[in-house]
Amino acid sequence: MECKFEIEDLKRILYWTVCKFKIDKFHHTTLAGKRDLIGGFFDRWVNRATEFVVFKNLLREKSYDAVIDFLFYGQETGKNAPDVIGLQDKNGKILVKFAEYADGNWDHFSGTPWIEVKTCRKDQRLIAIKESQMNDEHFYVLVESDVRDDYLTAVLDKSVFSDNIFDSFKIKNEFVKSDKNKSLIQPDKILPSNDLGSFKLIGIFKGSEVKKHCKLCRGGTEQSPADNPRYIDNIQIVEAIRESPSETLQEGFFSYSFDDAFYLPIQVRLLNANSCVKLAKKKKTWFSALVEGKVALNEHELSDGFYKVNFKMFKRNTAQSEWVGYKSLFEKYALNSQDELLDIFDRLVKS
Repeated sequence: MECKFEIEDLKRILYWTVCKFKIDKFHHTTLAGKRDLIGGFFDRWVNRATEFVVFKNLLREKSYDAVIDFLFYGQETGKNAPDVIGLQDKNGKILVKFAEYADGNWDHFSGTPWIEVKTCRKDQRLIAIKESQMNDEHFYVLVESDVRDDYLTAVLDKSVFSDNIFDSFKIKNEFVKSDKNKSLIQPDKILPSNDLGSFKLIGIFKGSEVKKHCKLCRGGTEQSPADNPRYIDNIQIVEAIRESPSETLQEGFFSYSFDDAFYLPIQVRLLNANSCVKLAKKKKTWFSALVEGKVALNEHELSDGFYKVNFKMFKRNTAQSEWVGYKSLFEKYALNSQDELLDIFDRLVKS
């Protein structure tokens, strides 16, 4: 489901972010305690818009909306709030509470869903969920963000982009003796657009299903660095390989291994009868394989021929352990629990 990111949505998250910026006394970078300016704060928090944008679209035909946790917390409070804390009717009357705030912590009500929203960019191949947030029975709403990089220009006053200001940037030829390499660039005039982009709901998955399609990557400690998993970057068709294929991959998850490197499991699907994929040469950063028939490695569908599967490393420097997996597996193969969650909503509203 694609959810258009509207101007009013942007204004709402910007207002919330400015409030948070004013309240938060700890928005520092790591460079000598230097404080972040508000521009960086916007970039950090704009993805929280996915929480209300996605549920606004998901519940458009319902008689109720989701209540999102948009409270502002002091540093001494617990970090255990769900992203959706209840349901309300279209006029804002609370119908169901999923949790309740009590002296620094959230108490979850039995029989109601615990919901976390996780957003990744369109150009990211992986999703990651902190181990501390993982629970088999929780619902994880996975969202892909395709928002314009210059989203802020849509709400800036149009006078910022006046002709007079633009003309002041023009290159004055009197100061240019020569430019044989065409190093000087004349910018195009900025024409702000209200088309901000969109968010795509990949799906809603139970924690138990998320773990099936991910691998737990340990956080770093003083004794050992964080796990840096390798994942498929691209697959190339190649000429016939010299090595004789030796290992036939079975349908399901394949755990590649080489030396002490750490790899995310690959989903193998046999798409035709009598199809198979056989490993040939193995290296830390790639392996070669022979495909007979038609098979899929994750989202990559391959037909008869020889292939080189190239890996890339996901570098992690966090102390947090995380469940990390391919976004494509959730798009194509994981069991979606969206209908289950909506049925729970309906039942709670009617009860």
